[in-house]
Amino acid sequence: MKISSNRILTFGIIPLLLLLLWFVLSLFYASKYSFSVIPLAYNKSNFISLKTDELLAKQKVSAQFQAKENNLGIVSVRFKTYSRINNDIVIFRLKETGKNDWYYQYQYKVDQFQDNDYFTFGFPIILNSINKTYYFEIESTKGKIGDAVSISTKSPIFIAQHQFTKQQLLANKTMIPEFLIKKIYYSFSDINFLISSFVYLLPFIYYILWFYLMRPLINIGFPFLSRFSIKNWNVPIEYRSGKKYLLLYIHLVAIFILIFFMNTMNNYVNLIMIGLWIILIMIYRFGYSISYLLALFFLLLCPVLFIFNQESIAENAAMWTYFFLVMGTAGAIVELKGDLQNMVDYKMMLKGHFSWRLKEKNK
Repeated sequence: MKISSNRILTFGIIPLLLLLLWFVLSLFYASKYSFSVIPLAYNKSNFISLKTDELLAKQKVSAQFQAKENNLGIVSVRFKTYSRINNDIVIFRLKETGKNDWYYQYQYKVDQFQDNDYFTFGFPIILNSINKTYYFEIESTKGKIGDAVSISTKSPIFIAQHQFTKQQLLANKTMIPEFLIKKIYYSFSDINFLISSFVYLLPFIYYILWFYLMRPLINIGFPFLSRFSIKNWNVPIEYRSGKKYLLLYIHLVAIFILIFFMNTMNNYVNLIMIGLWIILIMIYRFGYSISYLLALFFLLLCPVLFIFNQESIAENAAMWTYFFLVMGTAGAIVELKGDLQNMVDYKMMLKGHFSWRLKEKNK
């Protein structure tokens, strides 16, 4: 039986390329850390002395942790700056537990700290650090009320980074498989990695759902490029309601996960989400008013989050407000210049959705 080239492309090559995209992006761009760095997270239980309000002059916090790998070279601590520029200077000290002398100590100006973000305290790499316990402390030299930083309570509070150079890995190639296994294993303990990897997998998920579930219902032909234009898509409104909005639901859930659980900004993740939103606009023929509606929703969410002292989450919501405002404005220009017909505005979408829900309930 002869298999057509279209079927090979549709069922074989494209899904494999999307999975390859997920694997490569997850391996190299799911974390803000270099590929050769293994980051290990620690929380409140590792602190011997923890002060979460302003760190005033002569006050200090201290913690200890067991290094799980060799090549310990950085300890990153999350600070709270209260959204202001502070003028304190802190002293970071680190030593191996049981030793009298400090392995490393240095003074740092806190005006370079970012609110609820990590500041990296780097020191000469400790080659044989595995299974050894280390103690560090951070002391304020001139902090005062209204002009000081504090340790953030947002988890994980600090991260120990183990740095493996390319030269080390290439010089001993037997280390590479073990390093990759450890890199993947430890990465899945990082919430930011998990979320980023999930977003990178969304193109594959959307493709599978679209091709096997959505496309037969909406009745739009494949393959693609010749018909992947909104001008050619004249889809009745009854095909754009209810279960047909599954991709939209997944997209909104992914955005909420990014807003509430993503601790650091990842530009590649944002680009993937924006690109997928453009594809959803093409699939469902969403008008610009739907982007504006979502922008309004996230804008209204911001003050609610501020009331509950969730400033960093509110900032994430504000970012998505901006993105949807830009997408709505761009959509309005495209509709105006392109004279597009039969676009779905927010009223049509909500009406189609709730009418489908009512029909399902009355069955």
